Amino acid sequence: MRAGTLVALLCCLTFAWTSFGGENLLLNPAFEDVASADCGVPCWKTSGGQFSLASGDGRNGTKAMKWDAATDPQKRRSVLSQRVRVKPGRHYRFEVWIRTEGLSCGEHGATAWVDWCDEKGKYLGETYLFGVRGKDSDWRKVEGVTSRLPPNAAFAVFMAGVDSGTGGVACFDDCRLCEVVDTPVPLLVSDCYRDVAWDGRVTFSVALDLKAAGLDAGKVRGVFSYRAADGSVKCISAATLSAARATISLPVEGLATGRNDVTFLLYGPDGREAGKASIAFTRLTSPPGWCVAIDRHRRVVVDGKPFFPLGLYNGGLSKGQVEKFWKGSPFNCIMPYSMPAPEEIDFAYANGLMAMVSLKDAFAGAPHCPKEIASEADEERFVTDAVAKFKDKPGLLAWYVNDEADIGKATRLAARRNLLERLDPHHPTWGVIYQIEDARGYVRTADVQGSDPYPIPGDIGKCLSDSLAMNAGSMGTRAVWQVPQIFDWCMYHKPSRPGERAPTENEMRNMSWQAIAGGANGLIYYSYHCLWAMRAKDPFEKRWAECCKVADEIRRHFPILLSDPAIVRFGKGVPKKLGWRAWAHEGDTYGLFVNASREQIAASLSPDIAVEGAVHVFGNGAVTASRGLLAVDLPPLGVVIVKMRGRTGNVDRR
Repeated sequence: MRAGTLVALLCCLTFAWTSFGGENLLLNPAFEDVASADCGVPCWKTSGGQFSLASGDGRNGTKAMKWDAATDPQKRRSVLSQRVRVKPGRHYRFEVWIRTEGLSCGEHGATAWVDWCDEKGKYLGETYLFGVRGKDSDWRKVEGVTSRLPPNAAFAVFMAGVDSGTGGVACFDDCRLCEVVDTPVPLLVSDCYRDVAWDGRVTFSVALDLKAAGLDAGKVRGVFSYRAADGSVKCISAATLSAARATISLPVEGLATGRNDVTFLLYGPDGREAGKASIAFTRLTSPPGWCVAIDRHRRVVVDGKPFFPLGLYNGGLSKGQVEKFWKGSPFNCIMPYSMPAPEEIDFAYANGLMAMVSLKDAFAGAPHCPKEIASEADEERFVTDAVAKFKDKPGLLAWYVNDEADIGKATRLAARRNLLERLDPHHPTWGVIYQIEDARGYVRTADVQGSDPYPIPGDIGKCLSDSLAMNAGSMGTRAVWQVPQIFDWCMYHKPSRPGERAPTENEMRNMSWQAIAGGANGLIYYSYHCLWAMRAKDPFEKRWAECCKVADEIRRHFPILLSDPAIVRFGKGVPKKLGWRAWAHEGDTYGLFVNASREQIAASLSPDIAVEGAVHVFGNGAVTASRGLLAVDLPPLGVVIVKMRGRTGNVDRR
């Protein structure tokens, strides 16, 4: 991911929800009410450079707030802001209209963003938009949707302005901030890749938001309907239903062949319909023969064999880098930001590397959008041409479709995923977010999900919690490829912030295994080009050797990591910072335990399988078995894999 950017794309695009509605929480949003205030307009505050109220410069000849670099020789970051009270757990839409004259600016342009904080004003998060960046522009709307606000959020601060160093003029008008009302039934998914199956069972899961809708799980009813194999329409009550989820599991052979809708209906206490969601599910009579796909255990399958993506982001895919550094390394794939030439994909594949192709910027109006894209029609032509170039390449692993776009772009991202499935059914799409609290909202935007916590020098345990959250967000229905940090934040923060540094070898090892313990079946590190760029501070040869050592340790355990999952459960007493996962391999149960903290962890765990012994396989921790209990002793950032002797755990053979 492009590190250091808690930002979203310019969202002059369609949104996942309906159009703006409801109360505008901002007072005096069009700057028409004039009274004494620090910027001459009530309800608004300014910081940095000078804003002025400009009559006749607004949309339709009305008033506007005008920022002019000529009035601020220091070219400070200049912000127009208003704070409002908000509700935790909700999304908020925001927008502003902007016009520029002779604007010279950095990456963000003249833009808008929203911060949120707790009752005491402590910063909790933000959604930042790429704004208007052209030298001169007519009025353009910059709009977005915040992440879901955390439980302790109390206030949001709407802001519009320019970054430091900006020149020219920017006018702002018609600001808006309003609550998004979520449906009580926002999502229905299946646990089959691309909602396609030919045998076995399928579980349909529904995400519910009953609390926000004021509904009690004990007083509602959920019903699934589908077309059965005999052509009739079946209606069956949900097997499980809670305030957050409803499920049902069905034999695939009981469903009608072909593509048919599966629908979930939620009925309220009064018996009336309170919410509804549908998906199109396809039953085939034989496997489709995909080149690259995702299996029932969320593993990647390449040409029929399980594959664990272990790769790196980089600026490009040059033959020189492949030949000098990546060939013969433990890594098996590369995610280049720039679109490679077809022959570069071929060369990488001949040297043991698969590659992704990025289409994340192929949206009209996006900051790094190719020049040939000026409309949605141009987008489709560009994507269609790219697919034609690469889809038949044996070295193509996946299409990269999302790099931290805000949740408001979910509808466009989902449409892009659908287009790529139609153009190239043989390769999955992958998208990465930092908006963990909205993981559920991104499920339909990519076949494979991922997040990029980048915690160093902060709370390293975020790698485990993020990975778990990504799996929970999709209700266990999507593969997860996580993005561990190998870069130094100093590369992006100028000046650097206190304590910023590159992760140590042990931290990189720990973050990697945290992600795996949380459910990741692929790791793509960010990033190779950062290692090279920071070589004056940290010698490249040393950092590269450390990265390769960590990757090699993971690669040596591919036979375990690519085995079927073992179903092992522990009772109470599992420490919050202890990550764990189990596999069934060659008749034995293998357990991974990771200390996601900088403190010693000692715990006694009670597994639901009979364990008579634990044999150390890898790592620097200790796990011993006695009288049906597992004693886990891990040093700070410790990692251990053990083979558990005795009756093995049940194998998940869905």
